[in-house]
Amino acid sequence: MAGTIRPYPNDSVQGVLGSWWREDTSSTVVRGRLIWCLALHVDQVPNVLVPIGRTEATDHARADYVVEPFRVTAMHKKPKVPVAALPQHPGEHYVASRSKVRPALIVSTPTTPIDRTLTLGSPGWQTAPTLLVAPYYGTSHSGTRGGWSDQFVERVRRAEYPHFCWDLLPLSGEEESMLRLDHIQPIGNHHQAYRLTPYRLANEALEVIDDCIGWLHTGTFAEESPFLAVAELLHA
Repeated sequence: MAGTIRPYPNDSVQGVLGSWWREDTSSTVVRGRLIWCLALHVDQVPNVLVPIGRTEATDHARADYVVEPFRVTAMHKKPKVPVAALPQHPGEHYVASRSKVRPALIVSTPTTPIDRTLTLGSPGWQTAPTLLVAPYYGTSHSGTRGGWSDQFVERVRRAEYPHFCWDLLPLSGEEESMLRLDHIQPIGNHHQAYRLTPYRLANEALEVIDDCIGWLHTGTFAEESPFLAVAELLHA
C-alpha cells in the first residue's frame, strides 16, 4: 500500500544525502525497487522437521513430525519413518522456519540468461533465476515485537554499522524501519513471489546501499565512496 515520501532528520544518511526514495509506478523489476515479499526469519540455529511415526501404518501420505534444532553432526542421519508426501533425498532436510510478508529492497536481479540447451534434463531449481532482496524490520516495540532500543536505532541512523540501515519507508502504516543487509536472501523471480510498490531508490541512494554492502562484505570502502562522505558529515 502506497504512502508518502517523508522528510528525514538531519542526523540520518538520507537527511545528509538529500535524495532517497523516488516514485516509480512502472512494472519494471530493477535494483533498488521496494517490494513486498515473504521474507525468511534467520535463526542462529535452524530447525528441521523430523518424522517420528504414522497415525496409520498403511498411510504413507501422512506422518507425525517433531521440530528439532538442526545439528551439523547429525546431517547424514536418515529419517526413522519414510513419508511419500515428503520424500527425503540424500543429504536434504525439511526446514521449519518463521517467515513474514515484509517490505524488502531488491539488491540484485538476473543478468545474463542461461542458454537453455545447457540445462536440458536438469531440475528447474538448479538454474531458475532469482532476485536477491534485503528485508526491512519495524523498530517499534509491542506485545509481540521486541524492536530495538532507542539508543541502538539512533546509532544505526548515524551510520555506525554496515549490516543495518535505518529508514522511513514511504508505505502506509510503516514507521521507522531497519534494512538488514546481512539478511539478504533469494526469492523467486516470479510475479507471484513479490508485489511491487510504487517506489524505488534514487540513483544516489542506491550507490550508498552498494557501498554499505561492500563495507559489510570487505570491511573497506572505495576511495570515492558516497557513503563514506555522508558518514563523515554525520560524525563531524
